[in-house]
Amino acid sequence: MGLAIFYETLLVILVSALTAAVCLSSYLVTKRKTMLFACIAFMFYFFDVASILQDDYAARELASGLTQEYYFIRSLYTMVTGAGFLGAFWFMVCEYIGECRRSIRITPIVVYAALSLILLAISGESKVLRFCYYSCRAAFMFWILAYGAVHYLRTKDPVERQRLGRYKNHCIALALLGMVMVAEDALFFLVLSTDTITIGPSRSRRSETTPRTCS
Repeated sequence: MGLAIFYETLLVILVSALTAAVCLSSYLVTKRKTMLFACIAFMFYFFDVASILQDDYAARELASGLTQEYYFIRSLYTMVTGAGFLGAFWFMVCEYIGECRRSIRITPIVVYAALSLILLAISGESKVLRFCYYSCRAAFMFWILAYGAVHYLRTKDPVERQRLGRYKNHCIALALLGMVMVAEDALFFLVLSTDTITIGPSRSRRSETTPRTCS
């Protein structure tokens, strides 16, 4: 692992832990569930990024090297942490806009987990399926942004529109970031067709030791 990636990972871990602590403190003071969900999201993201360091440690400790079983379990772990932090952010958005229907809250998380698991199981050597697997996080994020945007456009209350409009630039920035991540994955998987990233029992070019936020 390069020193730049190593310290970048440590920085992201530190920021995630501090943000989770701030959100938890805010929840304890205000009792706002949005802050509780934000805390849970950043905690899951903390473990998601921390697993990057696990790979280097495991590579040194396992005498036989990183096996296919390790890569498969590692990919499952990544799927769980992805569902954790994206699902918590989705709950936070639902809480903020007043979406209380249980089916609406739960279904996107179940779909994300099920689709990721299916792609992980059938990916094999297919670069297209690996690309789809890594794009599931971005797809979940786009769903969250799209649902919030539709709610904003359908709201007639000017006060509510003003309240939601404060986050317009944040959502645009996240959407652009998500598109960049998908484009990066497409470049590595479909254009360059490199072959050292690990997904389940297979490998492709981009290291899983690179922090992923959306894809």
